[in-house]
Amino acid sequence: MNCREFRAHHCAFVDDTLSAADMVAMRRHVERCPSCSQLDTRVRRSLLVVRNAPEIECSPDFALRLQARLRDLGPTDRYSTPAPSFLFMSVRYAALAAGVLAAGVVAAMVAEAFDESAPEVRMAPVVAVAPAIDPIPAALTSPDYVASVMSGMPVWPAVLVAGQSSAHVASYEFQLTGGQ
Repeated sequence: MNCREFRAHHCAFVDDTLSAADMVAMRRHVERCPSCSQLDTRVRRSLLVVRNAPEIECSPDFALRLQARLRDLGPTDRYSTPAPSFLFMSVRYAALAAGVLAAGVVAAMVAEAFDESAPEVRMAPVVAVAPAIDPIPAALTSPDYVASVMSGMPVWPAVLVAGQSSAHVASYEFQLTGGQ
């Protein structure tokens, strides 16, 4: 698990709505990553503060005073307000464009920081060399083996027979059961 996945699933982790495997992975990440551990601690502490805060109660006459104040203000006409000036609108759009551009730059920087792809590794060129020839094993030069090749009678070493025995037994059992 990486930090991006941890942050994406942190709300579900705090609410304990993830699967058991995901909860274990999240706990392991919290134990190993100091920044995500600090985030988890801050979120959990803030939730404790909010949950333990006393409930705010309005005074008994709050609703009556609010209604009176709204009645004093009277209705407003949405269309009677003057239109904003051209300068104000152009500054507003310029600020919006600058904000969008800044958000794009920040998003690109964050994406680059969390990029997990490894850099391309370039190795020095290698020259291929023919492998050394292994000497012929002694078992293949024994007179019994040579005689079996000449006469056409197979004489298998015990190691090869032991390695193939399970296949022969399975094949034999399959034939006995009438397998297709």
